[in-house]
Amino acid sequence: MDERNLPPTWCRNSDLQPSIVMKYGWSLDLEAWRRLQDIVKDYEWRRAPLENLYKSKVPELRGVYMICGCPKDIPVRGQVMNELYNVLYVGQASNLRRRFQDHVRGYRNVVRAKSIFRKLDFWYCKTSDTEVNLAEQQLMEAFGPSANVVYVKAKIGSPVPAG
Repeated sequence: MDERNLPPTWCRNSDLQPSIVMKYGWSLDLEAWRRLQDIVKDYEWRRAPLENLYKSKVPELRGVYMICGCPKDIPVRGQVMNELYNVLYVGQASNLRRRFQDHVRGYRNVVRAKSIFRKLDFWYCKTSDTEVNLAEQQLMEAFGPSANVVYVKAKIGSPVPAG
């Protein structure tokens, strides 16, 4: 099997602290959803289609955001296919409007996503400086957005004998 397609796992090494590798897809862990609810319960989420026309809707404030999409031209037909809507990317920004504009211009994988999805929405909410990292982390843990998956390889050198 190709190494790039291996499922994420816990990484353990006697010299390294355990670390979580980002998973793909919605969490099946009820506790992840409860933690997310505790953090975002008072947030006021807003939606803007990911198009330049809507940039003035997005405030110039710190916050977290999600890019969500509906697939187009998929070979499977039926009502359920028309209703599919998924979180593709989760992020944080010190200026939500600027980050929105970055994504509209084709930041990262947005150009490719626009060719695959018939609709891309930018869901956002204002957060405090102290909550922004935790909110982003919990959103990623619960939704496991595919565009946030990063595979990191590390090479650990040969041990050097103590002297």
